[in-house]
Amino acid sequence: SNIQEEFKNENTVVFLNDQIQQVYYSGINKMNALKETINVFLGNFSHQNLFGFKVDIKTEYEFLQFATDLSDFISQDRISEFERRVNEKYAEIIKLVGNETTDLTSREGEINKIVKDINADFDKKNFVGVIQKIELKMDESLNPIVQILKLIKKFNDENVFSLGVANLFSSIDLELKNKKAIDLLKQLVKEIIRSKKDAISLSDSFELRFRVIENQTDTGWVEKLANVGSEGTDILVKAMINIMLLNVFKEGASKRFKEFRLHCMMDEIGKLHPSNVRGILKFANDRNIVLINGSPTENDAMAFRHIYK
Repeated sequence: SNIQEEFKNENTVVFLNDQIQQVYYSGINKMNALKETINVFLGNFSHQNLFGFKVDIKTEYEFLQFATDLSDFISQDRISEFERRVNEKYAEIIKLVGNETTDLTSREGEINKIVKDINADFDKKNFVGVIQKIELKMDESLNPIVQILKLIKKFNDENVFSLGVANLFSSIDLELKNKKAIDLLKQLVKEIIRSKKDAISLSDSFELRFRVIENQTDTGWVEKLANVGSEGTDILVKAMINIMLLNVFKEGASKRFKEFRLHCMMDEIGKLHPSNVRGILKFANDRNIVLINGSPTENDAMAFRHIYK
């Protein structure tokens, strides 16, 4: 009986009731559409996502709150802040990987020197026999992780002042360089997962190749010493390389003595030809390396200098 003027209209109750129902169901449809859109959006994120988005929301209040927070996130351009943080983080990772790779590859000169010393040692004191030549050389590593590490090092060296966030030294193609850096890190992660290795060793950073001339037959540069000749020849060549390696380290090992002797046990010596037994013993003795027969079978006992003496 007391109708307020602001609510007064000529519409029927049925019409008004229909309008209320439309608004009600429209609200439900909008909420369902919002939930579906948010769920699809959050499907791109893990529980520990970079932005801290809560991905397991259930109630209507949580959906509405997420929509409000996301709206603020966009309007305040917080994505730029996250981009800056990410750029700084991966720039530091690139720098760290580059420095670690430098440490790994810094041994190349030292390894090359050892290889050259071994080659010189063979030329200086060889014995006349089936082995006319043993030569070693160091090649680039074929390990895919090492190859990517070297690419990252090179990239870091070339762009040391222009990665991450923009600064006085940044170039106009900063975005492309940032993308390239991220791609390199993705490749590294992919190869690490594929290799299932926990660490990269020094031996992974180079390839050691061998060349053996045996009875005028040249093996060429090979990765492994298998099939150099007979089983006895394989053992002979490996023994000679180990003796030369020991000799190179032995010469620089003691500051107190100018020279000293090493006594080494040599196994499988029974597989060598008798003439090669005397040869390998002399080869070692000339370098003050005294071999002890590790075989249970007697074999030309008088060839061993310590027995002879």
